[in-house]
This record gives sequence, C-alpha cells and structure tokens, in this order.
Amino acid sequence: MNYNQKLNLGGGSFEMPIQESWQVTYFENDSSKAEIRFNTGKYPVLGVNISSFDDPKVNLKSNLEKYLLGDSLNKGTPDIKIKKDLTGICSIEYEASLDTGEKARVYRKAKTIGIRTVRVATLAFSWVKSKESETVVKDIITEIDKSVDKIFFPKEKSSLDEEANINNRLKKIRFKNLELWKGFSFDMPASWKYEINVKDKNVAARVIGYDDAMLFIEGENLSLPEDFSNSSEYMKNLSASLKSDNNLQSVILQSGSENTYLVSCFKKQHDKEENINLEHYFWHYFVYKDKFFEKLSFTYVFPENRDKFLYHLPTILDKSIKSLKIKNNL
Repeated sequence: MNYNQKLNLGGGSFEMPIQESWQVTYFENDSSKAEIRFNTGKYPVLGVNISSFDDPKVNLKSNLEKYLLGDSLNKGTPDIKIKKDLTGICSIEYEASLDTGEKARVYRKAKTIGIRTVRVATLAFSWVKSKESETVVKDIITEIDKSVDKIFFPKEKSSLDEEANINNRLKKIRFKNLELWKGFSFDMPASWKYEINVKDKNVAARVIGYDDAMLFIEGENLSLPEDFSNSSEYMKNLSASLKSDNNLQSVILQSGSENTYLVSCFKKQHDKEENINLEHYFWHYFVYKDKFFEKLSFTYVFPENRDKFLYHLPTILDKSIKSLKIKNNL
C-alpha cells in the first residue's frame, strides 16, 4: 500500500502518512481533530486528536507518563507499557470494550517540543464487535499500525502550541480586590500597574509586560432626561442608540438584580498619530437608585495584531466586571 498523502493537524503540530483511499473528515472549527473512514460505511472509524500543553518543568521529568496515561488509565496496569523511540516519541497502545458494544484500539504518542511544550496525539480506532467485522478490522489495523509508526511532530512552534501557552498564562493570572474609591471595589489582576485618581474616580491600569495595552475605569453620576419613564426603558433606548452606531460591534444589553444593567460592545479604530489600528472593548455598568444612574465605564484597548494573549483578556475582564458589586456610591 502507498502512503502518499499526509494528515496534518493542529496548525503544524502533527503529521501522519495515510493511504489515498482513506476518507478524511476535517472539522472546520477545530484544527486539532479529524476522522478517517475506510470505504466500509460509518464503521469502523479512526478518530485522531492532537493536544498541546505548556509545561515549563517538562524537561525536569524523567518521562511523559502523565500525558500518555492521563486520569482515566491506571498507572499500575501491567498491559499498558510505555515505549520510547530514537526520536524521543513516547507511546502506548491498548484495546478496550465500550459500554455501547463497540471495541476500540487506542494509540497515544507524546513528545517534548522545545523547552516547555508537550504534544500528545491520540488515535482511537473503533468498530462494532461482530464475527463479520473481525477480518475487515484486522486488515485495517495492520495498515493503521504502519501509519502510526510514522507519526511526526514538526519542531516548529504551531498555532496549537501558542494557544496552549496563552491558556497557561491566563490560568496563572492572580487577582486582588482593590477599593478604587469609596464604595467601589474591583477584582484586578495583581501584577498590573495602576494609577488611581480617587477624587475624579478614574483608574488607568497597564497590562504587565505591554506598554500599549491599557484598561481605563471611570465612575460618574448621570443626569436623567426630562422624559425619563423607568430604568428598563431608558437602558433599552440607550442600547438601541449604540446599535445604530456602525463603528460599534456586538452591542449586548444585560440586566441584573436590583436595577443593575451592563452594556458591552467592541470597535476597531485607526490611530492616525501613531499609525496603528487599535482594538477597543467597552463595558458600561449602570445602577439605578434614588432617581439617578450611577455608571462605571471600562475600556480595554490594545494594538491590533500584536500578542494574541491580549485578545483573550476581554474574557477575563468580563468575568470580573459581571461579578462586581456596588456598595454605596461610585
């Protein structure tokens, strides 16, 4: 059999030679997985998945056992033995009977890339157990074994590696609750640098490690128009007005308990003076009480197409903003 084609996954994380007759299904929204069928209908099927892990201490460990076995396999199982080839790839193979009546043959390979990245490829070949399927399955497994033996992990940093690094950095963010001014406390990343103006109720926070990524917070009391009817109607009109602005995207209005509202949106803007494109994320938090609105405005801004880590921070900030509580006055 000729293995003239290659299965590539994870944005350059994984390669495996495959036969031209094998039918590959890629997943549009997930570059880390694929399915292969063999001109035999729905079954048998070979599922392939590649994962990347950011582990600064990986080179201090003697093997990749925890990545190969995971939480689901018993380390003491004598039938599962870890092998290591000359290229540094560690692997295991085992078979299992599933509750659905299917059988599965699982291959898992792991390798350290660079100084802190671990890539793990998991291939699960499954079929419906029957006398008729045994001969067909046996022949296919023989061919899969040949492909699996030639699995290759390119040494270049992949998009999946970058994502793993970002996720690890996000998990390491530690927060501290700061009273920015009387009556207003907020959970902020502890490592960021802050300039707090208590008198004017504003904060400028710089993302650690980035000179041009900032979070701005402002507090104010809003005067209500003469035709004000109720807080809910006011916020709906405000949201509609923002949605009519073609520069703003993803305008979302959310209401909470005790007359609290959150409006979030996003826009891109070109800074002519610096000749750069900026990404802006906005959150406007409103509290209605005593016939006026207290408002907190959050603006997170950073240069477009810089470190992708900066694009993940809005999710972190969104959680802090949605969990904040106004004690007294802004």
